[in-house]
Amino acid sequence: MLELARQSGTELSLLALKGINKHPACHDSFEVLRGIKSLNEYLFRVSPLVSRIIFNNPEYGGLMVHTAPHHPLDGILEWNR
Repeated sequence: MLELARQSGTELSLLALKGINKHPACHDSFEVLRGIKSLNEYLFRVSPLVSRIIFNNPEYGGLMVHTAPHHPLDGILEWNR
């Protein structure tokens, strides 16, 4: 599957969980998202509806900024990476 993605020109991304700092060499072709901040930046970049993503709006249920207290992803992702 990895080779098919490379051949097709598909961009590959890898979400690094908290505490994992090293990845196998085969993941060198991936864009590594190392935390909440880089995940949000990635979603802004790949989303066709960037202007509709609203941070910290409970009525919208959208994304939360990486600095939000009690972020739901705090337990599995670094906040500032």
